[in-house]
Amino acid sequence: SVMVLGDVEVPFHSTDTLEMACALARKYELDTLIINGDLIALDCFSTWVRNTAYKLTFKNEIEPTLEILKIFLNIFKQVYIITGNHERRLARKLDGEITIGEFFSNIAGVTFSEYSYCVLNSSGKEILVCHQDNYSKQPLAVARELASIYHKNVIAGHTHHLAQGYDKSGRYWVVDGGCCRDVKYTEYKSIRVNTFPKWNNGVVMVINGSPFLVDECNADFWLQ
Repeated sequence: SVMVLGDVEVPFHSTDTLEMACALARKYELDTLIINGDLIALDCFSTWVRNTAYKLTFKNEIEPTLEILKIFLNIFKQVYIITGNHERRLARKLDGEITIGEFFSNIAGVTFSEYSYCVLNSSGKEILVCHQDNYSKQPLAVARELASIYHKNVIAGHTHHLAQGYDKSGRYWVVDGGCCRDVKYTEYKSIRVNTFPKWNNGVVMVINGSPFLVDECNADFWLQ
């Protein structure tokens, strides 16, 4: 049994969402965690964010990220980290001389991938877990396209939507995996008015090949 969560973007994470994830993992004895991209924000390498909003340093971001990984390793036997667009900020800043994986790859129990996806096998079902480049304001639009291209069930990150459905063929289930970033710490989101959908915090449990989405609305049911 596996938990998939993503778009944590430490240090701007939602503590409530991560505590919920840990409680679910304990209750349902989930032994594997897949972090589906954007574990760390690396907003310190975003010129607008660094200069205008937070005045972050790399130390401000990497230290709490490593602490959160320690907490996860007390709960999960194995943690897999997929690369998201935020992780690439360090490599882009340093012209590829170093990647954020240098800080994670030597931690026992942690496997870091420079790839933006992995394939999870659960009860004979193949599940594409990915932090794709594409975004749509329409929930599940990207996940459905991915399912039609790769012919797999899909858990998609990056969109910050939390939703579940099927692809057009009805053969594959598709999921938008939500996010774990707290919008109140995100000035560029909270100070603007636009037509982009609100972010949905939540996580996905994969048990016997089936996805179960949990957020603040149904957490009490799952944890009772």
